[in-house]
Amino acid sequence: MRRVGTGIVMLMTALTGATVSAAQSPADAMLLADLDAAIGADTVPEIVTAEDPVARELQTGLLEVARYVRDGDRDAVEQALFRFNQSTLRRPEWGWPEYAMAHTLLLLHDFGAPQLKSLGAIPGEGYLPAMERHLAEALTRDPSLGRARRLFVDLLFPVGARWLPPRTARLLEGEVSRPDALPGALLAWARHKRNTGSDRIVPVILDRAEAAGIDPSVVALERARALAALGDAEGAASVYWAGIGLLSWSGRELYQQDLASILDSDSYDDLAATPDSLVGAWLRRYWEERDAIAMEPPGGTLRRHLNDWVVAHRDFRVTEPWSRSATRGGILQISYWGDPCTGVAYDHAALLQLPRIPPLEGDLRAVEPVLNSGGALLLRKGRPTAILHAADSSGGAFAEALRKVLRTTRWRTLWLYSNEGGYDLFFFEKDPVANAASAPFAGQITTEAAAPAWQALARVLPHTFRGDDPERVDHAAMITCELGLTRPPTPPNQPADAAPMTGVAAIVDQWNAILDVRAFGHEGVDPPRLMLSYAFFIPRIHHPDPLLPSGVRTIRIRFEGYRLEDGARLSVDTTRTFFIAPALYEYGFLSGTMTVPAGAGTWLVAVRASPGDGPAASGTYLVRRGLEIGASTKLGMSDILAGHPSLAALTTPLGRFRLNLLSEWPDGTTMSLRVRLNGLTQGEAVTLTSEVIPVDQWPDPVLTRQVALHATGPSYDHSSTLDITPLPPGAYWLVMTAARGEEEVRRFLEFRITPR
Repeated sequence: MRRVGTGIVMLMTALTGATVSAAQSPADAMLLADLDAAIGADTVPEIVTAEDPVARELQTGLLEVARYVRDGDRDAVEQALFRFNQSTLRRPEWGWPEYAMAHTLLLLHDFGAPQLKSLGAIPGEGYLPAMERHLAEALTRDPSLGRARRLFVDLLFPVGARWLPPRTARLLEGEVSRPDALPGALLAWARHKRNTGSDRIVPVILDRAEAAGIDPSVVALERARALAALGDAEGAASVYWAGIGLLSWSGRELYQQDLASILDSDSYDDLAATPDSLVGAWLRRYWEERDAIAMEPPGGTLRRHLNDWVVAHRDFRVTEPWSRSATRGGILQISYWGDPCTGVAYDHAALLQLPRIPPLEGDLRAVEPVLNSGGALLLRKGRPTAILHAADSSGGAFAEALRKVLRTTRWRTLWLYSNEGGYDLFFFEKDPVANAASAPFAGQITTEAAAPAWQALARVLPHTFRGDDPERVDHAAMITCELGLTRPPTPPNQPADAAPMTGVAAIVDQWNAILDVRAFGHEGVDPPRLMLSYAFFIPRIHHPDPLLPSGVRTIRIRFEGYRLEDGARLSVDTTRTFFIAPALYEYGFLSGTMTVPAGAGTWLVAVRASPGDGPAASGTYLVRRGLEIGASTKLGMSDILAGHPSLAALTTPLGRFRLNLLSEWPDGTTMSLRVRLNGLTQGEAVTLTSEVIPVDQWPDPVLTRQVALHATGPSYDHSSTLDITPLPPGAYWLVMTAARGEEEVRRFLEFRITPR
């Protein structure tokens, strides 16, 4: 039998199934209700014969349905549908025959029965559409029929954000207007009013639903969305967290569905496997990590997500999905990544992997799309930095080059996201706002389909073409221009966070720059520190403020750390001033390091560097996860410092070292390496193993070196040279493993060998 969310099942016990239809005796109505409720039971209760002959016919049909459920007797269910159909003709004022027909068709759907040639469905009509039609007819004939009301609300409860057909909305309005309205109907009505833009009345309806007994954790998430729609972001986040503390089975399912739009599959599976008692802690850590990555104050990303949810379901909804086959709206992703040595941005065509949001249990309309491609993308990545249309004319040369792609291919709209020193470009066949009704989520797109758009892009930008790998459609393009786009003013009386996505913030192209963060130290032995290293390509840095002397550049560096063990945050916001020799204007780097004190633990770090006189979006960005700083007497090892003898030395936590900030070595050279081992005792033996593994051959090493060390104290600095001359150009991992008996600690470094 169908399982319905526990929040609604418990609430329905207040409604008796024995309501009286016109010209139907209360006794007969009670008998039919009891028998209908017994369908699916192991044994059918003793039947008292109804007074009315049509009621007796309905009883016989219900017994035949029970036999089908118990024994799979298809002849019996066919006969039952015939009896119900005849009863509708003999008692057109009754709702019971139509309800019995609807209930039986729903059971056939649940059991996956082959389509039956019955009087319950018109030719070509499936079980679900036929069921909905008969249930609506039952409620139209008898709005007080308890069993029909109950089934109607059961089916609406898990629908959530889905758009309701007009007939369903009218029946729901009739239900909520009753003084004994089912609590689940009140929740469904609140969702419907939110979906149709009546935001201000939604909290009032939710108050009524909660007072009637609806699960508080379910109401909390719906209320958070309602408050976000009204511009109360702080209140929305507060209510969200209150709901986490009250989670029931239904509430947890709803919260998980909400996060499914932004979690990758591994994270979603991890959340789904988390015990109920730990879900709150899991969610809090998740949002705190996102705050650190986005450099937001506590709760900032949650508030933004709630606002994005409102915008996605307001502006990117697929309307009337039940009345048409889904038109596939194409979407393509292309990513730009900067190369600091040459100023060339390498690009690869990629499959767009956006999640399909799992439906709530019991959602019979799960096959219908809720959001189009733009809505799914908005929930996953947030609001784009820039939006371009083929017909636009504003912006700089880069924007115009991108519009040439839109005008010469089947792609017509572009969403641009700033992404860790580059851009993510999402091309749409149709404007996802203007074509909300006809461009649902597109799913995957093949690499071959991506080729024409990128080839067009390569033609209109200064570029070099690399066609050596037909499997990946790789090209290169020099991006040197600016996007001169501006955000239009927010309409009066509309919260800024909920403004329509018709405009974008001004941005400039991002830097070709290298950022990296390394962990050093050991609690009680060596001061725990995180070291940022940076190299900024001078020609890409914005011109100095006219009030500053010639050759001066100011760079703002923001550093945010989050410790996974306890949620501790550390923040550094500093501006550094550089004086640049004229000879470096054409080609040169500003490089250095910055050390931040940190405690023992595992750190997630985000860094953003931007011009001191320009917008943050024009800089570069880095996220590093899993930076480990040792504690107590456990064996510890710093991150790897790798350098090249020809480079200038930089100050690091391990002293002056010729650090290779670009992690690239010409072939035929050697690598200088340095690490610090911690948590040792004098004279203790430690084995240090270095392995070089090609990225595409993981985990098989092509080069292995091992050395036995003897500690001279609690810390031991080890310097060595790694001969990589036998290795061909390509991308590699360097894995260093320190072992003390059964205890091991491992560090990784990715590097590239380039042809001379």
